[in-house]
Amino acid sequence: MRSALLLLLLNRFTSAFQTAPKSVFRISSPRTHMFASTSGVVITGSAGGVGYAYADEFLRAGLPVVISDVKDCGPAVAALKMKHPNSQIYSTQCDVSNIDSVKALGAFAQEKLGTIKYWINNAGVNGGRRALSEVPYEQVELVVRVNLLGLLFCTKVAMEILSAQPGVTSHIFETVGSGVKGGGTPGYACYGATKRGLPQLVDSLKVSERALMKTRFTSH
Repeated sequence: MRSALLLLLLNRFTSAFQTAPKSVFRISSPRTHMFASTSGVVITGSAGGVGYAYADEFLRAGLPVVISDVKDCGPAVAALKMKHPNSQIYSTQCDVSNIDSVKALGAFAQEKLGTIKYWINNAGVNGGRRALSEVPYEQVELVVRVNLLGLLFCTKVAMEILSAQPGVTSHIFETVGSGVKGGGTPGYACYGATKRGLPQLVDSLKVSERALMKTRFTSH
């Protein structure tokens, strides 16, 4: 069970933002911790594709899961329930580019799961393969709003929720994509640019964590 779950996660995640008791955000790697079988999981962009595969593996491991997507999650829930009839699977629609929608997802997850141990930011769009000069302005805005603004919204909401869970160590994962390490992404300039921001976000949170721990918290 653990090996299958880790293989899936290690291929897709950058780093994990680990929250320790008293709201300290620490950075860890999926390689360094076990996945507790009693932990609640939230996954964005999970009505299909990679997000659905994440949900499938977590349910197989016996964890309760909330899936969310901008589209109807009904078919995904039905399929997952057929594969895991005794599992706890919940769903809600969420547009990650809309802060009110993300806050609603957080409230829904708290209601259904109680304690959230793993929050996985997977929602994203690539905008289609074409030269930037041919991409409509509306499509440029959509890719940036979903992949970057949505990521920031989800990370911030997750941080607020997880840091308010006394005595619980939780993790936030960001799903990577082409462009995360730099270099060109021909035909996907907007997508690559948004994914390139992930390492910067991780590094920024590392610096913030160290500053906070020096003044307010002790390390674990």
